[in-house]
Amino acid sequence: MKIAAILPHLDVFGGVRRYIEIGNIFVKRGYSFKIYHPGGSSPTWLEFIGETRPIEQVTSDENDIAISSDYSVLDYLERANAQKKIFYCLLEHKNNGRVCHNKKFLIMGNSTGICEMVRRKFKRDCIEAIGGVNPELFHPVEIKKESGEIRILSYGRIYKKRKGIKKVVKAAEILYRRYPSFRLLLFDTPVGNPRVDAREMLHARIPVRFYSGLPQERMAELYSEADIFVSAEKRAGWSNPCAEAMACRTAGLQ
Repeated sequence: MKIAAILPHLDVFGGVRRYIEIGNIFVKRGYSFKIYHPGGSSPTWLEFIGETRPIEQVTSDENDIAISSDYSVLDYLERANAQKKIFYCLLEHKNNGRVCHNKKFLIMGNSTGICEMVRRKFKRDCIEAIGGVNPELFHPVEIKKESGEIRILSYGRIYKKRKGIKKVVKAAEILYRRYPSFRLLLFDTPVGNPRVDAREMLHARIPVRFYSGLPQERMAELYSEADIFVSAEKRAGWSNPCAEAMACRTAGLQ
């Protein structure tokens, strides 16, 4: 079986991890798994043993299945040379109707809630393809913590409004006034050209440790350092960071 994943990039966000890790599993089981994206290069932050190709080639290469979860590359999914075409819904979005009304697409959802929304709102079958965690990367790590500190960890991409980071920071500031031992930990990877650094946009009246560009092998250590991980993202389905935190024995709150 030949599987094609069509993505807008291979950076450390946007659900890219699931394609790389699932692709590795398919390749190890003897299937072909190719990721098509504008650059065509291999990811640098996580090992991928499948193939990567320029996105334009998906219209000429023969594949059995083509799958995507991003509306910006929907045109390529529509024109892909594949017998089955799957759109993978990750969140509630204004363009959900565009894909759900297209009978050429099979619809998958990354959570039970997203699938229920598709069935209710668009009267379409929806395959539940709920996310997962790689235990080789995400597992408890013994961390020496300062006595009495309460550490809350959250995603730090403050310029993405729907991530809800400003609300997390505001709530942390309120808690800090009552509990001086409270600490806020944030993490992000600079993206874009020129790269945007969320640390420069953070204005908090609370002690903050901001981790930028951590390698994947250190993420379990970061999750284990926290007492609670908080996700305030709007309209999202499955939360990879919450699940990763819980795999590291840190409570996850979404």
